[in-house]
Amino acid sequence: MQRPTAIFRLKLATVLAGSSLLLDVANAQPQFNAVDIGSLGGLPATNIVTQPPGFTAFSGPWTTIAYGINNTGQVVGVSVTTVFDTQGNPVNVYHAFLYSGATMTDLGTLIGPTNNSVAYAINNSTQVVGQSDAYVFYDGIYAGIGGHAFLYSGGTMTDVGTFFDTYFIYDMCGSWATAINANGQVVETAMGYGDSMGFLYDSGATTLVTAYAEGNSAFGINNSTQIVGQAYTGYGAWDAAFYTVTNDVVQTSILGINLWEQGGYAWSSAYAINNNSQFVGWSQTNRDGSTPNASHAFVCSGVLHNGGTITDLGTLRGGTFASASGINDNGQIVGVCYLSDNVTMHAFLCSTNSGTMLDLNNLLANSIDTYLTEAFGINDSGQIIANGANGHAYLLTPASQVTPPAPPEFLSITLTGDTVSFTWGTIPGETYQVQYNSDLTSTNWNDLGNPVYATGTTLSATDALTPPQRFYRVLMQ
Repeated sequence: MQRPTAIFRLKLATVLAGSSLLLDVANAQPQFNAVDIGSLGGLPATNIVTQPPGFTAFSGPWTTIAYGINNTGQVVGVSVTTVFDTQGNPVNVYHAFLYSGATMTDLGTLIGPTNNSVAYAINNSTQVVGQSDAYVFYDGIYAGIGGHAFLYSGGTMTDVGTFFDTYFIYDMCGSWATAINANGQVVETAMGYGDSMGFLYDSGATTLVTAYAEGNSAFGINNSTQIVGQAYTGYGAWDAAFYTVTNDVVQTSILGINLWEQGGYAWSSAYAINNNSQFVGWSQTNRDGSTPNASHAFVCSGVLHNGGTITDLGTLRGGTFASASGINDNGQIVGVCYLSDNVTMHAFLCSTNSGTMLDLNNLLANSIDTYLTEAFGINDSGQIIANGANGHAYLLTPASQVTPPAPPEFLSITLTGDTVSFTWGTIPGETYQVQYNSDLTSTNWNDLGNPVYATGTTLSATDALTPPQRFYRVLMQ
């Protein structure tokens, strides 16, 4: 999006003023506008949010992390908030949130405000799933507080994670709900003593969709009840898995996704699936330890041994690790990559059509004073949720969907001796930079002072003129 610019000329003893829109050549074709979605108002936290297998753990300090987005642009995740205990003392906790219409709403927890929760996914009916602290019972006896999967619908948070008491001796280990489709079907993963299992929750009924074995998980679901996740292969490795559920009958396909060129068993996992049966995740590319974290993002269409195809999406700028976290119905994919230092993480965007991985940080139209480390979701309109290194979460909207603000309009211009003063209209929350030049045909513009952040509807500046003339412009940054 071209950023609006106002310009006028001042010549000694002569004032010629006007407004016009100038092209910002450096940003002639930006792709996304990023908006900080804010927080629930708590102090930055340094603790790591409890996360299901496969989700990046943000080490903090952080205030907000975004995990899910639907086709209406509603966002869910977790944000730090400060609440008061029964003695009136402030307590810093993290709560699941719903961001809708530029407003962030605290979804609360299953058992009380001084406990924690996190939201991972949302469907187009504003049904939200995630994990919350919950009371845990063993053989009918209170055993403490553990993490349970929840479904938030119609303003009510429901515990849908107690079912795994049947399978595990002790349910303090936790369960997570990580995806929900248009039909309100939820996929969950339950942990217990190093083992995990994936489940489907549908209208109060629960179906086991993975085997009872080490490392089986369910992470993503589409509207056809196709589920992706991870399954233990029995050969010392875990592999991406594809599950279909029809009339409570589960069919499992161990995908054999393996980008390790020498063959053999290597780890892989699938995290998200669209309504065209395309799913994404990561796969190990070596097993000999010669390259630490050597794994690439992939996209797969269909089950491999039934004619499906897999595409290696690679990594960014020489890094050895990449993981794809989200895919929309148009085949656009987002995720996270390490750069060449294998320390710095950047969020990426790519497409099944091009297969080219792009750094999201190079596709921004506006400055966010940080860099984007990871992207977990993208909707069918191309809106992306991404998290920044500053611990904030951002909603990225394609520039073609954003109405550009009006160019700054000069409201008054006065010349007193050799000093000029001028005032222009502003949009609160935007940043403006005044520049000058002695030749309008030249691109050599000079900054007049530092950028100024607008808190109101007007700003002003002054300058001592230099013969014979000087042009001024105001750029919205």
